[in-house]
Amino acid sequence: DTINTTELQTKLKDIPVPVSLPQERIKREVPFVQTAKYIATPAAIAIKERAGAEAGYVDWDIDPAGYAFFKTLNDGSAGYSGPAIDEPAFERVIDTFEKAVKADTLPPLPGLEAALAAVVPDKAL
Repeated sequence: DTINTTELQTKLKDIPVPVSLPQERIKREVPFVQTAKYIATPAAIAIKERAGAEAGYVDWDIDPAGYAFFKTLNDGSAGYSGPAIDEPAFERVIDTFEKAVKADTLPPLPGLEAALAAVVPDKAL
């Protein structure tokens, strides 16, 4: 299965190599026109439509670090002693907070508290 003799190496050189032909677009016979507008995927379009249509649309899914904090918050080890928070409410709180932050700058605290109070009625959170 290996080519280890001079005779086999000579026979290998006698095998014809196929010649590939360039495509028309490579010869520049067909002009290429770059699009000015890119096509968004259907998922991206659906997210934008939902975000615009629903004021309460949550664009945040809980990640492992967020879930760990969520569990410690409900366990009481994070200093929170209020009623247990369900996962959708926690996602709404994080989403509201992320949407309030613009250009890595926190908004004024009273406005942020008002926005978060509308999401979760327990002020201790």
